[in-house]
Amino acid sequence: MEKPREKGKRASLDEVVPRSAPFVVYLDPCGACNFKCGFCPCNRSDMLKTERHQIMDWGLFEKILEDLKQFQGQVSVVNLHGFGEPLLNPRIADMARALKESGCCREVRTTTNGSLLDESMSRALIASGIDFVQVSVEALSTEGYQKLCDVSIEFETILNHVARFYELSRANGGAPKISAKIVSAAFRGVEDAARFSELFAPITDYHFIEDVEPIWSEFSQMETSPFQMKEEKDRCCASDQPLRGICSLPFTDLCIHSNGVAGACCSDWKFATQYGDAREESLYDIWNGRRHGEFLCGLLERHPIPFCAACMRKPVDAIEHPEVLADRIRKIMR
Repeated sequence: MEKPREKGKRASLDEVVPRSAPFVVYLDPCGACNFKCGFCPCNRSDMLKTERHQIMDWGLFEKILEDLKQFQGQVSVVNLHGFGEPLLNPRIADMARALKESGCCREVRTTTNGSLLDESMSRALIASGIDFVQVSVEALSTEGYQKLCDVSIEFETILNHVARFYELSRANGGAPKISAKIVSAAFRGVEDAARFSELFAPITDYHFIEDVEPIWSEFSQMETSPFQMKEEKDRCCASDQPLRGICSLPFTDLCIHSNGVAGACCSDWKFATQYGDAREESLYDIWNGRRHGEFLCGLLERHPIPFCAACMRKPVDAIEHPEVLADRIRKIMR
């Protein structure tokens, strides 16, 4: 008999893998972005730019929507966010509405830089029934946005967009929720943390500060970005290190890029972890297919996966018996 898990305690991979459906599906409405942040390869690298900088075709989205129904309600969240700025897709609100009406998941979310979250967009998203909107605040001044994001935008524009969205959501019974996050590397001093809270606490449901992990693997310009790189010993997927921990994302999340490519991580700007194509296969077959299974087993057995090995993401899950988990995965591969 399975031992009951302590309330509020996160389940380990050993307990939940293999799964016949992902917990989270990242669906990228647009692979392009209107910012040019120094730490992000989206507009800083020409590699695969044509493939990456696409707005998801509506026909492809409708096909994916039907595919999601095959998981029979097991998907917890569809996050309309990936590599680019999702609000650049003119049908982002239609996508959210269709997902909500289909009942294919419990929640629909998105993350935006907030620059396009004007009155019209705010009203459309709220009317769609979307559950959660997160705004990534990149700086606390107009000058900061110019320096970090190479974009000419007034900081007050971002602030006003968030405030108006919050006001409209309150008038809609408190739905959807809105949060604001900022990275600590954007602060010029300790006083900026207090200022961020002072500005955003009254106009969001949640606000938080996070330390950035340089997750854009194999992106050389990260070395000159404002973010502190972690020591190599902290990498969780390097083949020459003991399996103290492992990135859980490929085991729990399915990422569909704007061109339909399916892979292990929405930070995979090179499509290096590709194990399917939603244009040609169903999401169910991709998730439960041999290519995905072999990819997971490769992580567990420490087979060299160069893109993952170069990632600086911290280990998330400890695996006591990776060989047992790999064997379980192979037994159910299609």
